[in-house]
Amino acid sequence: PEIRAMWITKSADVYEALEEAGLPVEMADTPTAKQCMSKAQVAVVDHFVMSDFGRPRPINPNTAVLQLWHGVGLKSMANLGLTTVKGVKYLDAYDPSPEDGLAVRARKALKRFIEYPKSEQCESYAMMVVPGSEMQQAYEDGFHLSADRFYVTGYPRMDKLVSAARESSALPEERKILYAPTYRWSPYDESARIEELLSRTNELNEWLTDIDATLTIRLHPHTWRSYGQRIEYVTAYADRIEIDNEKDVYKSLGDYSILITDYSSIAYDFLLLDRPMIFLCPDLERYLEHENALNYPFEEYTPGVKARSWDEVPALAESYLEDPSIDQEARRRIRDFFYDSDALTGHSSEMIIDEMKRRLPI
Repeated sequence: PEIRAMWITKSADVYEALEEAGLPVEMADTPTAKQCMSKAQVAVVDHFVMSDFGRPRPINPNTAVLQLWHGVGLKSMANLGLTTVKGVKYLDAYDPSPEDGLAVRARKALKRFIEYPKSEQCESYAMMVVPGSEMQQAYEDGFHLSADRFYVTGYPRMDKLVSAARESSALPEERKILYAPTYRWSPYDESARIEELLSRTNELNEWLTDIDATLTIRLHPHTWRSYGQRIEYVTAYADRIEIDNEKDVYKSLGDYSILITDYSSIAYDFLLLDRPMIFLCPDLERYLEHENALNYPFEEYTPGVKARSWDEVPALAESYLEDPSIDQEARRRIRDFFYDSDALTGHSSEMIIDEMKRRLPI
């Protein structure tokens, strides 16, 4: 009750949903929102301050920023200089070198002064949530934060999954399979994955009918923008294939019996349900060479069978539906590697608020 909370959003849909629920919300460009941001003692983000709140930096320098972040997985923690968020960058390029003359040093100093408000120096966090000590090390390096800035607990989005796993170890009664591949930077590789899926729509639909199941396709937003209309057209008459455009996958993730993915971090969220996964990765070698480096060996840290084409998927899925305990030992081993026990309480939101009140200046 002593906290005055305000949700700041750029999305009209989010605004309407929260307003209808009677929750405090403001569009980011309103005077009220700007006043809240300028006076706030604490700001909570799950990406970057500049992407979540906008630029120029709207919160005041004394605001303590709580960073939730948004992923657990194998991919290397890219430094902010490689992010796709426009304007967020490192200033290393403007550091003077011993061989620089006065003119070069002056130009670099000027450039640093101009770019500073858009740089990673403005992305400092008073507290960052991590689900375990293993991920903390990756984040210390990626965000250049000291160990005392971290708090080990679950992500709030995980609470529902953890609770669902505790309530029942059985698969949902309705046989639902989720296909959620990661995004590929290469248009060629991205197109190849989509075309392969669409070329098999009819046979997949027949198989799903035979086993009384559905397949839900959930693509990265970048992929959906490029191929959404074509996917909708091709799957329009496939009654067993559905499309999920909901922005928040965590509302429905617990409904699925099996996850089919490749290199996506969604696998490490689904892991909390202790349910089967199929890693469909026909382009593994090419992905590792051209797309993204991995921090851990793929085979060892992916708890499920590896398929090289859709031809293998039906038999693998049927085996898991018949016996979901296949690979259970590997799933739990990898879960315990990435997640500490404090991350699996199902009460992450409360724990984060309590810790925030304990350590931040409010």
